[in-house]
Amino acid sequence: MKKLIFVCLRIAGISGLLLIINITAMAHEKVVIVPLNSTETKKKVLNVKPVFSSSFEGLGTPIYWIDDRIETLSNGSVSIKFDNTSVATDQLLPMVSAGSLESAYGWAGYHSIPAAVLFGCIPFGPEVIEFLAWVWHGNGLTLWQELYDSNGYNVKVLPCGAVTGETGGWYEQPIDSVNDFSGLKMRVCGLGALALQKLGAITTCFSGSEIISKFQDGSIDAAEFSAPAIDSLKDFPSVASYNYFPGWHQPSFILELLVNKDVWNNLTAHQQMAIDMSCRAVTAENMSYSESIQAQYIIDNAMQGVENRYFPDAVLTAIETEMSTVMDEQRAANTDFDKIYTDYLNFHNTYKTWLDLGFNPRR
Repeated sequence: MKKLIFVCLRIAGISGLLLIINITAMAHEKVVIVPLNSTETKKKVLNVKPVFSSSFEGLGTPIYWIDDRIETLSNGSVSIKFDNTSVATDQLLPMVSAGSLESAYGWAGYHSIPAAVLFGCIPFGPEVIEFLAWVWHGNGLTLWQELYDSNGYNVKVLPCGAVTGETGGWYEQPIDSVNDFSGLKMRVCGLGALALQKLGAITTCFSGSEIISKFQDGSIDAAEFSAPAIDSLKDFPSVASYNYFPGWHQPSFILELLVNKDVWNNLTAHQQMAIDMSCRAVTAENMSYSESIQAQYIIDNAMQGVENRYFPDAVLTAIETEMSTVMDEQRAANTDFDKIYTDYLNFHNTYKTWLDLGFNPRR
């Protein structure tokens, strides 16, 4: 009678060996060593440049959440090292493409490609659930990757964190009618600024670190920055009495992890999956976390004398009308913008059947 004994062990630095011992009842032992994997997976330390400070709850924190977990998730084959050198946000995409940075964690709206902003936010667009439905289960992610590819960027893009909407901004004076935007000096960036310009606002975009001083010296009368939890890092109640809602210009947004494509292609399938699954996990985690923390900051602002107000319906209607004109202008000027926005609208028009029937209205 023969017995075969199978033993997995590690010998001479090679993991995953199968030791087969053939023992006959009367005779000698025969040992055969069969390698299951001839080499160990080489550990990858991914150097990531984070755009946002870790103090920005729900905005800067997701990549640190991944950092705390990915080594365990990947069975030790992937870890993260943060690159804290100063880099202009509009240089992140070209630097990752060129390999000057291995990876960057930030927001598509910072890139110089006009259509990229649609993967950061869509004014008067989707809340985060619909946004993710389009990106992951519509054509969104395919178009996102194609946009970078067709513009010559050698990067892999992964959606990596969903964030709730921003506020509609901080104002020294109330906004009772659309006429109150005429001559208003406001710090507001992106597509939303173009819509407010059509209503007579004088818009400018500068670093968030300058907002309070610009209020104090009279350079601006109003400013949008971020969600309530992040706005709380600024002393807005000392310079503005009114915090308006909703954040029509950015009702939700998705963060991105950019990885140099050569670096990505040199990872094993397991390492790639560990990174991808970490991004998907932090998207759900951060979506729920950022939703959970906003209310208390709004309550705290009210205790400091801030009036939390919802824009009058007539004002929102007027802004949305001008925003629609802006989007048409952008589509006419840029074929990528038109292609991506048209695809989103097609998705939305079908999704709207569920949106209109499946839920109680928010208000």
